[in-house]
Amino acid sequence: YENARESTAQRHAYATNEFRFENGGALNSSISWRNHFDMYDTHIGANVYTNKHETEANQARLNYRLGALTIGAEADQENMESSRDGVHGRHFASAFVNYKKAIGNNISLTGNLSYFDYDSKEQYVLPVIGLDALVTENLEVYANAGQSVRTPTLNDLYLNMSTNQGTESLDVEKTTSSEVGIRLNSTDVNITASIFFKETTDAIDFTRTTAEEIAASAYIARNYGDNETKGFDVEFDASAFSAINLGMSTLKLTHTRLIQTIETDLAVLKNTDGQLENQTALHAGFDFYNNYSLLTTYKYESRFNSDDYEILDLRLAYEDKNLTVALAASNLLDAEYVDAGFVEVAGPAVILELGYQL
Repeated sequence: YENARESTAQRHAYATNEFRFENGGALNSSISWRNHFDMYDTHIGANVYTNKHETEANQARLNYRLGALTIGAEADQENMESSRDGVHGRHFASAFVNYKKAIGNNISLTGNLSYFDYDSKEQYVLPVIGLDALVTENLEVYANAGQSVRTPTLNDLYLNMSTNQGTESLDVEKTTSSEVGIRLNSTDVNITASIFFKETTDAIDFTRTTAEEIAASAYIARNYGDNETKGFDVEFDASAFSAINLGMSTLKLTHTRLIQTIETDLAVLKNTDGQLENQTALHAGFDFYNNYSLLTTYKYESRFNSDDYEILDLRLAYEDKNLTVALAASNLLDAEYVDAGFVEVAGPAVILELGYQL
């Protein structure tokens, strides 16, 4: 709707503490509270329709670290109160043990085992293992593999819109993943490259069947099936070279490529179809007149369901010890794409940022 207004308020409070023991161990504890409130006013003729949506997240963490061993636990509570989506709540609990073992001078092996309880309904034991090896003074090789889960979001479960509908009976996503990579460091350029593989079962998305697509009905959250993702990342960071030879603060080039193999009977997967397939990004930064900086980010992207497009962002900032003033310009090339599956990205925009640190 053209005549619509949204107001948002976010609040966050947290406290942390660390207690050190004589044996060298450390006990860390933290609690946090987050609150997010949205209010939407839509004017249709002489009528005003108001929708209020509030979410609250409480978290408590505790971990003990002694040398190469770390053990910990976490408890979370999420609550939602919405005039559109109803009143809901859920909780999570987890515990983990992590151990890092040195093998000689150049190899380290890390193992992590965690236990996760989802709302007292489902429990999971999730192992992860990682290996780092320093091959030469400048070359490091690493590898990791493990299992993880992703719980449905509150939107996945309870969203109630004419265009998107949540489903309360969704299963948890289960993922097995692995990665192998290298890091090559020199005085001029740092290079990082990796290949990765991820296999997800009971994957979640907002979907349509063939009949729903023909009827243009609402997207419905479902466990659509299995998703196998593989690809690679490459990063060239020449910031050190550019600082000495070009007077630049940042010069970095990255590229990511994804390949998806999906097993599903559904016709449309709203977010999955809109995932990035290719992304090449160039970051160039300059510092000048002591307190001023300019950061330019150029991206060339394609998604599984869209043609290629280009993005250009700029940020000009002034910073001293306490004060930050910046102008951030986004999407200057007016690229048309959907970033998160729901809302098309806005056109060119400029934001004034003010910050002061006491």
